[in-house]
Order: sequence, then structure tokens, then C-alpha cells
Amino acid sequence: MNSLFLARYQQIGILVVALILLFLVVFVVLEYTRKNRTSPKAKENFRQRNLPTLEKGKVELYVGNLVYEMTDEQLYAEFAKFGVVDSAHVVSDRRSGRSKGYGFVTMSHREEAMIAIDKLNNFEYKGRRMRVNESRPNTRREI
Repeated sequence: MNSLFLARYQQIGILVVALILLFLVVFVVLEYTRKNRTSPKAKENFRQRNLPTLEKGKVELYVGNLVYEMTDEQLYAEFAKFGVVDSAHVVSDRRSGRSKGYGFVTMSHREEAMIAIDKLNNFEYKGRRMRVNESRPNTRREI
């Protein structure tokens, strides 16, 4: 009978220790996330530092869901129909050299860029619908 009580108390003791450890883990995680939250002002400063450095009036467009055979020249030609294109670049894998299926186009005038977005977003090119919108700054942080 005595050993039965001891076994029960051991189980309760193990349960209490497990609950305390769980509480500590949750507390540490919550405290860590609270300390690492950034203020809206810090986020805005980060965005301002990482905006693409384009000349006034120029617009950089992100073009996604491209066919893998698309070249820089073909991308340039598609956007040149709508205005002055400064550059067009299809991003490719460093190792294989194969297209990653997206690229960037820089256009000289915002109005022309907006027309290109309007006409080419969801435009089917060789069986794939392109996604076109204004590019956002790269938000990856350097470690």
C-alpha cells in the first residue's frame, strides 16, 4: 500500500515538473518575441533605407510566372510595346543557368509602366499567365 502511494506521488511530481518546464518555455518564447518586435518607426526607417535607388520617374516592375525559355530580349520586347524600357532582366539560377520564372523590368515613365501593368498582368504568354506589378524593396536582412 505504501509503495502504491509513493508511485502516485512520483507521477504527480513528474507531471508538476513537466508543467513548470512547459510554462518556462512558453514564457521565454513570449518574452523573446516581445523584445524582438520592431516599432512602426523602425520598420519605416528600414523600408526607406532599402527602397530601390531609381532615378526620378523610373519604375521597376516585377514580372512573375514567366515561361522558363523567356530571355531578357523577349521580356524587353514585350514591355517596349507600351513605352520606353531602360532594362529587362530574367532572373536565372546560378548553377544551372535556367530561368527561375521571374524577372524585373525598369521603365522610364510611371504612366507607361501603369499601362504595361494593366495590359500584361494576367496576359497569357506561351501558355502561362504573367503576373506584373510594381516591385517591392528587398526586405531580406543581412546576417
